[in-house]
Amino acid sequence: MTCALLLIDIQQGIMDKKPKHLTNFAELLDDLLLSAKGSNCEVIWIRHHDKELPQGSPQWEIWEQRHLVTHHKIIDKTYNSCFKDTHLHDYLQSKHISQLIMMGLQTEYCFDTSVKVAFEYGYDIFIPQGGHLTFDTPTLSGDSIKKHYENIWHHRFATMVAKDSLLKLINEE
Repeated sequence: MTCALLLIDIQQGIMDKKPKHLTNFAELLDDLLLSAKGSNCEVIWIRHHDKELPQGSPQWEIWEQRHLVTHHKIIDKTYNSCFKDTHLHDYLQSKHISQLIMMGLQTEYCFDTSVKVAFEYGYDIFIPQGGHLTFDTPTLSGDSIKKHYENIWHHRFATMVAKDSLLKLINEE
């Protein structure tokens, strides 16, 4: 196995706030989860906890218990990086995983940090188009934030990829 679908902070408390493009994101997520189910591409959920997402609360849970994640790996974190003070890197190394398909939230916080740390660890990173979400801020629209980060990531830290290409990658596993 060389591939993992890394799903960052896709939790009930964040998704209840209805980030833009939620419907498209949900369809993409469901398609990738379904494809991974029939392959050797492991699904790993990263779950954040802090004062807004208290551990054990309904807000902290995986969003709508996405396809009953009991057979998926779940790693809890308290920092913006899914690698800091978790066993994620060691786990990926033990499974010989070198490629990460990353989806999640929030673009400018945990998702961006995790992309860059994964890059520093030497992983090949693929981000599906429409595979990360954020919110409007007082100074920038969510769409502007997403576009800005995609321009930074693409061919520097990761490769932005169309869904069909990712489904092919997963199905090759």
